[in-house]
Amino acid sequence: MSKPTTWTRDFERACLVWQARLGLTDWTIRFGVEKGDGTKWAHVDYDVDARQVQITAYTFRELPRVSPDRIAMHEMLHILLADYVSIAANRGTDTHADVVREEHRVIERLLNAWRGKP
Repeated sequence: MSKPTTWTRDFERACLVWQARLGLTDWTIRFGVEKGDGTKWAHVDYDVDARQVQITAYTFRELPRVSPDRIAMHEMLHILLADYVSIAANRGTDTHADVVREEHRVIERLLNAWRGKP
């Protein structure tokens, strides 16, 4: 496990902001930091049923050209889409009623985030 850097601490704070902004407060998030190989800035593992998320930020030699907020939003959008992806995979079709319902829930959360509402 690596020591957090200013970038990784900013990333964690940004993840929590996006969690609230996207209305993902039903998820419990744990953060970790690991030494990176330069191929990615962060990674998300989640358990849809348990509503548990592990977000790992990676350390690197050079600061990324992308802001921690941008990377945080990207990772939190994985969580936003987690239920949708899980349901679509389980149902095997994008036209199943559960998949369509989840798609609309994602759209509404994005619209609320755009307006600055949870």
